[in-house]
Amino acid sequence: QIFFSGDANEGKNSDNNIFTKQVKFEEKTDHQAAEERPQFEGGIEEVESDDTNICVDEGQRIVDQRPDLENHVSIEENEGFWAWLIKVFTLTDGKLRLLAGDDAVQYLRFQRYIIGYIFITTILSICVVLPLNFQGNLQGNSTDFGHTTLSNLDPESPYLWAHITIAFLLFPISIYTMRKFSMDLKFRDPSLEITRTLCVENIPYHMCKEDILRRHFKEAYPRFSIYDCKVVYDVANLTESHNELVDVLSCYQYGVRHKEKHNEDLMMYPRCASRCCCCLCAPCSTKVSVLEYYGEKLNQLKNKVEKEKEESLHSPLGMAFVTFKSVNDARQVFEDFASTVLLRCRDERPKSSLSTSLMTNQWKVWFAPPPRDIYWENLSVESTWMVLKILVSNTALFLVTFFLTTPEYLVSQFDTIIIAIFGPEYDFQNSGGSWFKDFIPTILLWSFTALLPLLVSYSERWLGRWTRSEENHSIMRKTFWYLLFMVIILPTFGFTTGKAYFDFLFMDKNTTENYKWECIFLPDSGAFFVNYVITAALIGSGLELIRFPEMFWYLVQLCFSKTEAEGPAIQRRVTYEFRFGEQYARMLLIFAMVMMYSLSCPLITPFGCLYFLLKHFADRHNLAFVYARSKINRKVHASAINFVIMSVGLLQFFMVVFSIIRSGSLNYLTARTKYALVLFVITINIFTAQIWSNFCKKLSPIKYEDVLFIEDGDDEHNQEYVPPVLKDVYPGVRPSTSSSP
Repeated sequence: QIFFSGDANEGKNSDNNIFTKQVKFEEKTDHQAAEERPQFEGGIEEVESDDTNICVDEGQRIVDQRPDLENHVSIEENEGFWAWLIKVFTLTDGKLRLLAGDDAVQYLRFQRYIIGYIFITTILSICVVLPLNFQGNLQGNSTDFGHTTLSNLDPESPYLWAHITIAFLLFPISIYTMRKFSMDLKFRDPSLEITRTLCVENIPYHMCKEDILRRHFKEAYPRFSIYDCKVVYDVANLTESHNELVDVLSCYQYGVRHKEKHNEDLMMYPRCASRCCCCLCAPCSTKVSVLEYYGEKLNQLKNKVEKEKEESLHSPLGMAFVTFKSVNDARQVFEDFASTVLLRCRDERPKSSLSTSLMTNQWKVWFAPPPRDIYWENLSVESTWMVLKILVSNTALFLVTFFLTTPEYLVSQFDTIIIAIFGPEYDFQNSGGSWFKDFIPTILLWSFTALLPLLVSYSERWLGRWTRSEENHSIMRKTFWYLLFMVIILPTFGFTTGKAYFDFLFMDKNTTENYKWECIFLPDSGAFFVNYVITAALIGSGLELIRFPEMFWYLVQLCFSKTEAEGPAIQRRVTYEFRFGEQYARMLLIFAMVMMYSLSCPLITPFGCLYFLLKHFADRHNLAFVYARSKINRKVHASAINFVIMSVGLLQFFMVVFSIIRSGSLNYLTARTKYALVLFVITINIFTAQIWSNFCKKLSPIKYEDVLFIEDGDDEHNQEYVPPVLKDVYPGVRPSTSSSP
């Protein structure tokens, strides 16, 4: 068993159990941690080969700069095979915070609150709504699924008043639940989201120097104390070379350990895929020593990295991070520059003798995120190109979502495909293949909802976002909206293809008067979504534990590797950060599905509760033992809260639509329909009025903290704004005590 940790990545059996991270529960002092460092960190240890002397101490320093190679909780071999399962249930929030960070703990807390809310919804649906639905006689007998749905009730049934009332009562319960969750997050009002660090853009390249910027702020703001000032350099190529150097170093160290253990060099064919196809490489290639091959390559990469470090230090991006001693100082500078955006005709900002040369009238100033939230290699992506990329990406996703075929339509054509393959005379019922016919459509729909987030994720990573939190937030919002429309809303109203949209909007034969509204809320639709939730709970959660995509990608890279020494490097490449945005979106899609069908199809709620329970424990395992840490800001959690409230609001909207359809005409609204409309309007007003009314913020699902500008708090801005790959060569060192420049 191999443990993925920050040490030399022990190479034994590196191809087995590739996704286990090593974590220590015990909290150690700095002295104890230093004593437990690998032997090559304390001093310089020369590892000699025929042609190369490699400093392994340098290699460990490189590995230590990788934030994803932190030590994690270990599962010892003598604890048994099921030790991981026991730890998943016994890990406390405190231990999880050490393993995966505070964002992971808040993500799991959110799931627990959702489980509690879904449980309340399940009790109401099963104990109240389901018996009411059974009072009708429009859909089959008591053994038919349709008999449990809302369509079983007569349009004039008085029991429909209870459905509308319960739909409204779930709204204040959701606000209370989410407000309790948000209290521990310590949200601030968006207007108070300020930090001590400002990011300054559009600085002339030849003037983008730390001493010049310090001099400017000292003259323009003589009473303000600058805590730190760091210029941003282009490290895109350097980061790529640095990661390659880490991989080559791990291969070399694997060869060193192999020689120490077996007293002979590990041999290899220096050809792609020679590890699995060595017999094909033997006639045209000669075996070489792993130490010689990777030792030479390591020296070349070290020289390349040093050269690119020098080039990076001479390639400023016209950007700098300026950290002030006080939050009030940073806020004042930000307001001085923000005011000229609206009032360009009047520039009243403080000036210095360098203002003209620095072109301060062109500066763009914004509050900076914490250093570990930044993709340093993406800062070289120009904002103009990013806008063009965003336009192209969103247009492509929009066309795929709204004008091509939705997965519901593909599933509806499954019978046609089966007939084309097996013929019209094939009898599925008597041949034992009926389970296949019922099961495959649900799997197809679930697979599509798993692939669409990947498409959105890759499109966002192609954009080159500057921060992890911004990337996760964008992925979450786009994925949720696309999935919501493609999987639930559009199929529910019959818009399964682009042709259906145009027929409804432009063709006379499908006007709103003769549109087939009676086809909405059919029992079969609810049954399909129940099957979907069951599939997501039992199969989806299992696949998240297996992580088949990562396993497949690992095997592909394994087949194309040159030697077993590349095992640790391949392992690092398939160890991703936990994708909070994607996971939030997929989870909230199920929540929206369960809520929207909780009254029209009550049997979906217990399976929704089962899904969230299994999802919670699967995520606990993956966060603790599988994925590397990721960083998100509170906006992601805030969006998740708003999506929960919106999903409950959609339930009321669906009940309004159902009441209007059952009324038979838009010109005549029954008392029940008017009652549903009034409750829906109240819900909309409560949810939207908080945007502009301070009084309504007390009814908000988000509890905001009362803070003062003078409070600095734990904003993580005491860290240096320097890329990890440049920390050893960056000019200038932060002073030990903050003082005026």
